[in-house]
Amino acid sequence: MKLKHILLFVLFNVLTNASAQNAVYKPENSKEINFATYQELRKSDPKIKIKSVFNDGTILNKQKYDSLVATAELSKFQPIIFQDTISNDVVFVYKKQTKEDLKKIEDDFKRKNKDDKEIRKNLNGTKISNLELKDLNGTVYTLESLKGKVIVLNFWFTQCKPCVAEFPDLNELKSKFDREKVVFFAVSWNDTATINSFMKNRQLDYTIIPKGNKVIDYFKIPHYPYNVIIDQNGTIEYIEDVLSLNIFKKMERKIKSLL
Repeated sequence: MKLKHILLFVLFNVLTNASAQNAVYKPENSKEINFATYQELRKSDPKIKIKSVFNDGTILNKQKYDSLVATAELSKFQPIIFQDTISNDVVFVYKKQTKEDLKKIEDDFKRKNKDDKEIRKNLNGTKISNLELKDLNGTVYTLESLKGKVIVLNFWFTQCKPCVAEFPDLNELKSKFDREKVVFFAVSWNDTATINSFMKNRQLDYTIIPKGNKVIDYFKIPHYPYNVIIDQNGTIEYIEDVLSLNIFKKMERKIKSLL
């Protein structure tokens, strides 16, 4: 075989293998869906079957999945969700990402963090344009209905251990202020059912706001727990160092300074 033919053959195999690695395994009779659609499917039909596979179609069982989680290898896979168009069952296809994919994800993450930090910086000290909070009972709170009161927002979610660990401190902070002058809300992206189940044996004296994604996105919350204070006129005051040991003392001083 001539050298150029050998080189062409090798190049063909390299390109073919690369293409195979980048191709996404697609189950029969299925369509790709996003995570929000998947959540709606689970809510409407809790009995749907869910299967996880690697990109070559081999089953990803619980033991292997737990192993990938324990070794942080799972972060190297991109989950792509497919819905069976006949049975509605769901298949998670875990596609291993290339170094280029991971580099792009890392760069995008850093860029988003930088952009979000700039947005928070620009929001600080400005008046909030809109605020609407609906609690677990369906009661709606707006800027208009809360006018004249200091608003304290705590951002949390049920799986966040540091968030739950600070419940007693949040309750103590709330107890120090007149509820006619200061209102406290705990904003979570969890839904009502999840929160109600989670809170059965726990106490949080804040008014809990489920599915608060719009508020979370507005403030570009960088981590959890996180706290924001808004004065009586709707001006935003950030508490940046939420992980510090003196956070609640700092919040107390900030609230008192606004009264």
